[in-house]
Order: sequence, then structure tokens, then C-alpha cells
Amino acid sequence: MDGVARGSSVQHLCMRDLKKFARYTNADEQIELATQYRLEGRAEDRNLLVRTGTFWGVKLAYQFARRYNCQNFILDLIQEAMLGLIIAAEKFDPTLGFKYSTYASWWVK
Repeated sequence: MDGVARGSSVQHLCMRDLKKFARYTNADEQIELATQYRLEGRAEDRNLLVRTGTFWGVKLAYQFARRYNCQNFILDLIQEAMLGLIIAAEKFDPTLGFKYSTYASWWVK
């Protein structure tokens, strides 16, 4: 069987591996990272902020692919989700009182 026929197991493996990579933070840590990025402009802070949403962004891409029956484009959807997370990290304003994940959802969708 090829990978397409075993889509759910491929998704499971992908999500399992992402859990190892993803960086889990609470809302306060996300605000602190975003504030540091806005003040100092360090790419490292932006990258850490993006990593906080990686697992969530990929999960959202899989849900979108399943809902609209476009599993053949899953890698494209994941790539677009990651770009959305990067744009959201660059534009996120922590002083407005929203969580990063809430703000990023608009850019990922």
C-alpha cells in the first residue's frame, strides 16, 4: 500500500513527530516572546513564537484537507499554514490583549 491509502496513519506519524519539535508555551510566554521580538527584532524570538504554533498549524491544515477533500495538497496546506504563522509572528501586537494563537488563526486560515 502506498502513503495515500494509509493517510490517517501518515497523519498520526506526522503529528507524533511534530509533538517532539513543537514548543509548548502558555499565553504569558507567547506575549513575552512577541514583546521581545517587537523591541529587539531578533529572528530567534520570532522563530520561537512560530514554533509555539507549529503543531496547531499543521493540525489545522489536516482538518482543512479533510473537510474540503483535498488530501493531495496536504503539503501545500502545511506550507501555507507555516507561512501564516510567520506572518502572524511578525505582525502580532501583544499590547492588544489577544493570544498569539487567536491572532495567528486569521493568517493561517
